[in-house]
Parts: sequence; structure tokens; C-alpha cells
Amino acid sequence: MNISFGVTRSEKRQLDKSVSYSVSLSGTLRNETNVVNPTIVIEANVSTLAGCNYMSIPAFHRQYFITDIRALSDDLCEVSGHCDVLSTYASDIRGNTAIVARSATQGNWNLLMNDNQIKLNNKKKIIVKKGFNAFPKNQFSMILITTG
Repeated sequence: MNISFGVTRSEKRQLDKSVSYSVSLSGTLRNETNVVNPTIVIEANVSTLAGCNYMSIPAFHRQYFITDIRALSDDLCEVSGHCDVLSTYASDIRGNTAIVARSATQGNWNLLMNDNQIKLNNKKKIIVKKGFNAFPKNQFSMILITTG
């Protein structure tokens, strides 16, 4: 299986990452590995892969962040990775529609939507009124009415 190794300086949460692939090698999967977190044995010197932090495995149709590179011998390395979901499924993500949690224009914020960057329009008003005695006395009962 062919694997391309490269370097990306893009943020992990960026949908389109710019990757400069420098090495293309052939590797074999280790026993009991999975597609999301693969561990692959590569016939290469560790200095060849030392600067790489990203890999692409066309057979899996996925891109991966390199999480670990171990030298097993002089010309044998074990590379572990984790699937980069945003880059792998970027075209599918662009095809979806969604409700955006924050307005796009400055000053036109929706203060009723949950957002960790803008304080919500939170006007708490609690009114406690004494109720009637129609409920059994040995049971705890409550009526909650909310508006807005």
C-alpha cells in the first residue's frame, strides 16, 4: 500500500489544509489495526520521516495526523496516525446545511443563541406564588411555568 508523508502547518480545525508531501513510500499494516487509528510498518530510515506530521493513505481514502513514529531498526519504522476527519470529508461537509451558532456580521449578533464568545441576553425573572392546597400533603408537588 502506498502512503504519502508530508508536513502541514495548518490548524487542526481548518477544513482545507495545505500539505506539502515530500515522501511517498510503501508500507504494510500491523496486525489488529484500524482505519481510524492505523499503525503501519514502513521500510525507511527514521530520519526520512522525522519532520513529517501528516500522511495520506489512498487505499483508505483518508488523511491522517501522524501521532507517533518509532524506529524499529535502522531501516524500519512504525508510524501511528489518527484520521483527520475535516480534510477527509471536506467535500461532504461543504454539502451540508446547518444552523450557525453565531451571526456572521459584526454587531448583528443573535443574543438568544448559545455562544461562548458573546454574552447571552439572559434576563431571569422568577416569580414564586403561593398555590392552592389541592395536592396531597404527604407528597412534594410543583408547577413550573416558563415563558419566552
